[in-house]
Amino acid sequence: MRFIVTRTSIGGKERPCDEAVLGEKEVWGCRTVSEKEFNRKFSSSEGKWRTKGKNHKIMKHGCIGRMFGYEICWVLNIDSLEELMVFIKNHNDIVIFEREHDDYDGIIEIYDDRR
Repeated sequence: MRFIVTRTSIGGKERPCDEAVLGEKEVWGCRTVSEKEFNRKFSSSEGKWRTKGKNHKIMKHGCIGRMFGYEICWVLNIDSLEELMVFIKNHNDIVIFEREHDDYDGIIEIYDDRR
């Protein structure tokens, strides 16, 4: 499984752990309104929904989304539950988030500081 990996205490450009390798992720903008509602409320200041971005769609949780391109990220490959448990043991607290709009299985945040 492939995860984007971050560390709470550092910015996204620094390597969050020795196991991380450079990768690329899609950058999405999501809104919790319908496309019609977005256009009614925000088109005068932001333009109509489909005038920016690409791959416009309704996301899994019902919000609307559009992709703006790609950015560099840190990636972690974990092939088994045992590997995940070793990673947790080595890095203490972690938080795992779902990521629904690209080919990553989720985001692992090494939770080593307060947000």
